[in-house]
Amino acid sequence: MKLSLANQILLSFVLGAAAGLFFGDYCAPLERVGTAFIMLLKMPVLLFMATSLIHAIGSLSASEARRLFSHGVFYYLLFWGVTLATIFCVPMAFPHMDSLPSYGEVVDSASEQHTDLLQLFIPANPVYALSNNLIPAVVVFALFFGYALMKARKKQPLLDSIDNINRVLIRITRSVTLLSPIGVFALIAATVGSISVSHLERIEIYLLAYLGTVVLASFWIFPTLVSCLTDISRRDLVTALRPALVLGFVTGNNLVALPYLLTGLEELSAKKGIDERKAQGTLGSMIPISYNFPTAGNLLTILFVLFLAFFYGVDVGLLQKLKLVALSLPSLFGAATATYNAVSFLLDEMHLPMDGLGIFFETMPLTRGLQTLISLSGMATVSILVTYSTVGRTRFSSTRILKSLIQIGLGILAMVLSLHLLMPALEWEEPVFQRLRIEERASSSILDPIAIDAPARAEERDALMRLRSGGPIRVGFSPRSLPFCYFNAKKELVGFDIALVHKFARSLDCSLEFIPFDYRNLEGHLQKNHFDIACGGIHVTAKRLETMRFSRSYLTQQRCLLVFDYERSAFMDQVQLARRKDLRIAVGAGTALEGEVAHYFPRATIIPVENLQELRDSHADAMFWIVAHATAWALIEPNWTVVIPQPVMGHSHLAFALGSADEELQEIIDYWLELQQDTGLFEELSQLWIMGREPRMEPRWSIMRELLHWVE
Repeated sequence: MKLSLANQILLSFVLGAAAGLFFGDYCAPLERVGTAFIMLLKMPVLLFMATSLIHAIGSLSASEARRLFSHGVFYYLLFWGVTLATIFCVPMAFPHMDSLPSYGEVVDSASEQHTDLLQLFIPANPVYALSNNLIPAVVVFALFFGYALMKARKKQPLLDSIDNINRVLIRITRSVTLLSPIGVFALIAATVGSISVSHLERIEIYLLAYLGTVVLASFWIFPTLVSCLTDISRRDLVTALRPALVLGFVTGNNLVALPYLLTGLEELSAKKGIDERKAQGTLGSMIPISYNFPTAGNLLTILFVLFLAFFYGVDVGLLQKLKLVALSLPSLFGAATATYNAVSFLLDEMHLPMDGLGIFFETMPLTRGLQTLISLSGMATVSILVTYSTVGRTRFSSTRILKSLIQIGLGILAMVLSLHLLMPALEWEEPVFQRLRIEERASSSILDPIAIDAPARAEERDALMRLRSGGPIRVGFSPRSLPFCYFNAKKELVGFDIALVHKFARSLDCSLEFIPFDYRNLEGHLQKNHFDIACGGIHVTAKRLETMRFSRSYLTQQRCLLVFDYERSAFMDQVQLARRKDLRIAVGAGTALEGEVAHYFPRATIIPVENLQELRDSHADAMFWIVAHATAWALIEPNWTVVIPQPVMGHSHLAFALGSADEELQEIIDYWLELQQDTGLFEELSQLWIMGREPRMEPRWSIMRELLHWVE
């Protein structure tokens, strides 16, 4: 028995998932095969969307067009209302959470790019819009072209030609779709083989909520809405949409499934006795238009925002929910990719941490297929309802409507209860910097602080000999200099500089003695030779060079501002900031930047702060810092982000400050730092200690590796 295309695709899906589980990350090269398949599928579709929309609108009369518009507005409002009601019910399933989890990815708003909405929606050059996949602009062009063609007198020859083009494009699509089993197998195998289980654990609640919403809406709520107002049963609708839904789900692309969606709805309309010409005209218009209106898949962006509010412990009241809806609908026009910009916009407007973008993009590979599935189901629902309405076949019965509302309500209740039982409780997770450790350590000890008025140590003319004999390097450190020197959750002294010092000590085969100091007393400690070197993100400045000695610089950092996410656009222009009198700028007390902040913000109120809690309590508008410090704090406080105003506020060079040890030791430190420059050590330490990106863990679990032990 020959399998249908839909069944072949489903079989390929299962086999691809099995291959991903068996071979793990060895399936990664198959991703290119899957990408090539999607590119082939997309090849004729954008042109088909334009020509089918032109043909559909051009074939209408003026009265038919007016009727299509009036009916379309009503059913879109109905569809959006039902979809939004479902989405806002889902958070009732979220578990109770006592504390704020930490998530770590910083968005540098200085490099943010925003889509040009005029270019996105206005086709100044239709060819450019087609070649650059600007789908809203293509649809606008097709609408204008179709409207003008509708008014033309001798339009039939052109309509016939466009109809022939449509048939050719459909034939191309069907030919490419014969490759679906191969393409789907490659896509699913690569995806399953590369998914990180640890990532799934962190976003399990969101994924369960997303899955439940998609399944309920696509296979129960939308079909119930159609069966309530037409003579189409839920089973008939789902059966007609099956090829399009399967193809859309496994490819994660609405566009490639549109021809199958149109064909399925046309065949369903014909079975129900609707005039073929009217069905083709209405469906041919509604499906391309529906693609660019806020689809159900795009509206699930609201679910993500609600999840993020729960994730960060932010209460969303009724007025904020209304605001969220009002902001979402205009920002979610366009293809599924419109959600990328919409999420950033909505997080800003709702004052939610921009770190949430990291969660959104991490889940995209897992939600893309589901987003496509619910979008196609929603487009089909609106299109078939408008088609029935324009031919006068819809039926409004209070009994049927009440029955359907009860069915939809019970479905939502069952989903919420099921999700609540399935969802795990969110546990507090230590910030990434509290988890980091130095694996390769030299022998070390931490001594008590030395008072600034303590006697000076006698100068050593041969400190190097002490080190060569295994004697300790005396290292001064600032214990609150995240991410350079600080104590982690296990009370271990760690950080960028500490890791660097441990590596240096191991290379000399000597031990370390760490001595805490206060930045304001750094110069005095060094002059009294209380330690050999001092570390903690120490800035080399012209003033310090007059009284201190430094190693060569091991890190150069841009100056920046640490600001609230939603206010970052107000801190992009440094010239304007320098003129403002109302600014409150925080700066690290006793640091080199404390003496420089007034140069860049001469009219602002300067607030020295000692630590993170003082910054929270200061009510400062921004903190003047270097990128390394600011990035680390932004990872701990997700409401903040790093901004580099233009023009830039210069750079800071970080180095070890040196005591009065002999010059030979300084030369060794300088040469050692120079050697490390070529090994990639500083980049490795920056990724770990500044960006908070932990080293890649063991390879993805697979049957071949973990159970059969065929590979290491």
